Amino acid sequence: MLTAGGRDAATQQAAADFIALCSPARFDSVLSTDIVATLWEKWTFLATLAGATTLMQGSIGQIMDTVHGE
Repeated sequence: MLTAGGRDAATQQAAADFIALCSPARFDSVLSTDIVATLWEKWTFLATLAGATTLMQGSIGQIMDTVHGE
């Protein structure tokens, strides 16, 4: 999945044009209406994931395979 967006009207239009070019490709492409919020959501997801794998000293697959992983 690819998400693109702009911080102002000009870059939002460029992102919209880019997403339109991606439409024939065989992957999901999304135009974000608030790219800053989208980037923060991605960062918090990755930071949480990194914290969990570091704390548990294993990959997500290893964590999920434990009795308490599900």
